[in-house]
Amino acid sequence: MTPKDFLAHAIAYIGDECLLWPFSVNTRGYPQMWYLPDRTNREVHLLVCIGAHGRPASKMDASHACGVPRCVNRNHLRWRTRSANLSEGRNVGATHSQTTLTAEQVKMIRADTRNRRLIAADYGVHKDTVTNIQKRRTWQYI
Repeated sequence: MTPKDFLAHAIAYIGDECLLWPFSVNTRGYPQMWYLPDRTNREVHLLVCIGAHGRPASKMDASHACGVPRCVNRNHLRWRTRSANLSEGRNVGATHSQTTLTAEQVKMIRADTRNRRLIAADYGVHKDTVTNIQKRRTWQYI
């Protein structure tokens, strides 16, 4: 399946579980793809939100109700003002566009010897988050 095919799948998806983007993510951990109409990398959750809910009436964020940046489930995305989006992120456990991990998950990430991109995909975080955890740059107290 290509990124374009997966985008079409995400726009039509009706499930309740997070639908994690299996392709590239940007430095903030959000799904991205090369978008031919304007020949640029675009954040996929914005494209899914437009495809599922239409364009916003004004400058709005595509907010993740689940707090998982890599999620492209149309049912988890909706248009919100920037302040509402940031507030909602704090309420669902997301901080700075990243998923909050538990101490147990951090231990499991440290023990995992697979490719960091695969580990990151399993936990809905950016591969750099996995690197920082494994090198004890973050979560040092665990």
